[in-house]
This record gives sequence, structure tokens and C-alpha cells, in this order.
Amino acid sequence: MRSNIKQRFITLAFVAGQLYRSFEESSKNVFIPVLGIFGADYEFFQDTPPSTADDFRAIRPQFDYIEIPNSGSSVQRERPEEVADEILIFHE
Repeated sequence: MRSNIKQRFITLAFVAGQLYRSFEESSKNVFIPVLGIFGADYEFFQDTPPSTADDFRAIRPQFDYIEIPNSGSSVQRERPEEVADEILIFHE
């Protein structure tokens, strides 16, 4: 798939915690369109403030980011229809 620069991938990842590598490091070689989906009411875990869409936008402003209202850290479970709609719009 690497040779197909128009290939789109859908990935569910806990990137806000940046557990293994920072977003800046892990996204530096990504040159295909990206949509970051965030829950607008993301919850704090322990004492670590969550990363917001704006935090990610500051690192990679060329990516697209949305926040879905009335959802938190499990936006894909809390608002599956809205997530699916946004993915379909992005895919067009």
C-alpha cells in the first residue's frame, strides 16, 4: 500500500496519551490526508490534562481535525453515527 499515496486508512488509536511516541514524531512522515476526530468533552485521566484538537493542530496544521460535541474519550462508542458521518464526508 505504500506506493499508493491516495490510499486512506482508518485507525482507532489512543493518540491523546501519546503512550509510545509523541504525535510530532509519529506523524512526521505522514503525507496523506488525515482526519483527527476528538470528543469535545474529553475526560482527564489521573492528573494529566488531555491533548486537544488544537494541540494536535499546532503540530500538524495541514491535517483536518474535528471535535464531536457531547462525547469524551470514547467518541467512537458515544457518537458512532456522527463519527461515521464525518469519516464519509472526509472520504469524499
